[in-house]
Amino acid sequence: MPNHPTFISSPSLKDRIHCVAYVLDINSINDLSSKMVAKFKQVQKEVLSCGTACVLLLPKATNCSEFLQDNFLNMDKPMTSQSQIMHISKMLNDPIYNTFVVENYTSEWELDPLKDTQILFVLRQMLRVAEDFFEDLP
Repeated sequence: MPNHPTFISSPSLKDRIHCVAYVLDINSINDLSSKMVAKFKQVQKEVLSCGTACVLLLPKATNCSEFLQDNFLNMDKPMTSQSQIMHISKMLNDPIYNTFVVENYTSEWELDPLKDTQILFVLRQMLRVAEDFFEDLP
């Protein structure tokens, strides 16, 4: 947007974006058109060319907390698989180590400590990715 009146061509550190988070519903990834995937890759290429880190958040994962809590005992239930995550990561050219799966709060009345732990872990990982941005500064 260099032609926009508020565009800053040489932003100060406080005005720069340090991390971009893409949020895609994990259940609709297979419904993305090739045009949408190409657009995603184009935006990601621009972001990376600016030296900005990217993370991919995949909410609406199924049974994450049960998977963690029961230590693989609920394998018969629908669940987000590692191969599904690897497929998404490859399709969108996003490194698997910057791809995070989270289970949303949707209709719960009470907080779930396991779900909270997972969400906070992902937030901490996002902050680490942003910190890497600062370490790479000249």
